[in-house]
Amino acid sequence: MPDPDALRGATLFSGRSSDYAAARPTYPDAVIDLIVEGLAPGAPAIDLGCGTGISTRLLASRGLVVVGMDPSEEMLAEARRAGSPVGGGSIRYSIGDERLADVADRSTDLIACFQSFHWVDPSTARRGFRRVLSPRGRVAVAWNLRQRGDPGAEAYVAAIGRPPADRADAGEDPAAGLWASPEAFREVARHRFPNPQSLDEAGLLARARSASYFPREPRAQARAVDALRRLFAAHARDGRVLLGQETLVVIAEPRP
Repeated sequence: MPDPDALRGATLFSGRSSDYAAARPTYPDAVIDLIVEGLAPGAPAIDLGCGTGISTRLLASRGLVVVGMDPSEEMLAEARRAGSPVGGGSIRYSIGDERLADVADRSTDLIACFQSFHWVDPSTARRGFRRVLSPRGRVAVAWNLRQRGDPGAEAYVAAIGRPPADRADAGEDPAAGLWASPEAFREVARHRFPNPQSLDEAGLLARARSASYFPREPRAQARAVDALRRLFAAHARDGRVLLGQETLVVIAEPRP
């Protein structure tokens, strides 16, 4: 079983998997292109902290053999219900964390963390990643981040708060946990890609409810919902609101 401290955000998503599957944004094709560049069809990959399998399916659609790994059986059940992409590679889902305890040494060409690396213990992750990566292996970490200055995105943050991954807004490197020694990685690529999300009102509420930091206390939750409805009324055009965001992706390799 996963360490209780591993992927610490897992329990915060309890009861949120259906909203997560319905309303979380996907990732641009350019992000997936960058991550899988140079990997052969059938290459083994791990999608760590895969949640409901949004990113897992994208990787498999490019021909990879992917293990979607998450400490939450609730999230994995939602991922399994979504099935696999037509053609391409394959998917298997498994309970697991950044220790990668059930993964053989030097057996994986890619470890990807989409919207999840900020939940792992960095030192444990570095050890686990280095152990299971093949000699040609790489790590990819990606986040969908609010676009600063975008009216819809700023109003959304004001309504429900700022997520853990948005430490980048404070000038911090969200991938910093990869760089510390002695099991350090080296950055080989870093890019940002536009990835706005268009939502109707129901989708906006589901998007907010899927967040780990969305309040559970009934009065606080009611206040957040009221703020989101006001946001929608103020910013929607033709029945939809646009949240400006961009996807940050960082590719890293083990240092020699």
